[in-house]
Order: sequence, then C-alpha cells, then structure tokens
Amino acid sequence: MRGFVVIVLAIAACGGEAANSAPDAGVDALAPKTDASAEAASAASGISTFSFVVNGNVQAPMACSFAHWEFAPVSGQTMCTGEPPCPGIQSAHIVNTSMLSMPYVAQSIWASQGVSSPGVSAGGANQLSGVLAPGGILDITSIYVGGITAVLGSAEPFSAADAGAPGDEGIIPWPVGVAGSGGATQMYVAEIEVYPSCQTVFHAW
Repeated sequence: MRGFVVIVLAIAACGGEAANSAPDAGVDALAPKTDASAEAASAASGISTFSFVVNGNVQAPMACSFAHWEFAPVSGQTMCTGEPPCPGIQSAHIVNTSMLSMPYVAQSIWASQGVSSPGVSAGGANQLSGVLAPGGILDITSIYVGGITAVLGSAEPFSAADAGAPGDEGIIPWPVGVAGSGGATQMYVAEIEVYPSCQTVFHAW
C-alpha cells in the first residue's frame, strides 16, 4: 500500500532553503485540513509522504505496475523538451506532508543516470536543491517541464514494505553534509516523473 497523502499548509519556498512558515491563502483553499490524529498516524506508519501540486491541484500518481510516483500531465500541459517555462503550467509545488525533513533535488534536464543525490547541488542551470522542512512547500515552477521532475529523500521509506519494489524508489548512503538524517546512515529516495503513460524509470539518483 502506498503511503497516504495529506497536505500540511505552508508558504511556498524556492531554492535551497527549507520552508515552514505561514499558510498561503491560495493553496489553503484547495488543501484538505490535517489534524493531530492524522499527523500521528503518518508518524506511526513509518512512511514518508509528499504531495505533488500542479496549477493548484493535488496530482494522483498513475496506476503503473512498476512505479509509484509517475504522474500524468495536467490538462493543457505541453511536454517541454527544453528550458522552462512549460506552456500550460502556472505553478508547480512539492509539499512535504511527512513528519521528517525531506532533502530534494529538482531540475529541468537530467543528462546522466545515477549521479543526483537529494540535497546535493550539482551547480547546473535550472536546478533546485536543499532540505524541505516538515509541512513545507517547495515552489518548483521555475524549473518544471515534466519528464523526470525531482528526486526526494528521507530517513523513512516512501512506500510500505508490502508495496513491492517499485522502480522509482531506492536506497542510497546518506549524502555527506546533507541535513535531516536524524542519525540515519542511509537515505530512501523517490523519483517524481511526469509522462502521458507509464514509462521505464530512468534512475537519476
């Protein structure tokens, strides 16, 4: 079973800083409210959760047999092959709905396989990296074009053990110098991808 997805509201943050501040009224109108019991259930599950929000709407992953985090493009979105902005996209955000810090790396073009680690900047153009605080919202509008979108990291897995071994999740050593481990030596990763249909996963991490 996939980790359930809830929204914890905070204002959008861009770049390498964690976000954890006042709610944004526009996002607040769309987001389901959470309470202490929901947060406690999330923490007790041992699963890291996030939401992917495009044009103000929470996106649901496609039902792919080999991937948990592949999403269809929103209505009107043109799949870009170059630099952003992508036609049809007004906003794109990643929300950390878990109780743990969530390192991330998000970018427009992923030229190499197996080289990107959440929280680690490669110094390239159209890339965001850092650590998203619990309840924080990351604004990725400036780099979002679809395809491989972001790789997220956490000290807890993104799916339950009985969910199988999805191709878009994995485990890497916790990157040196990246905050949020809570003492963990390994990082669970999940890759967000956007395609018209289910695709074989290109491991960016």
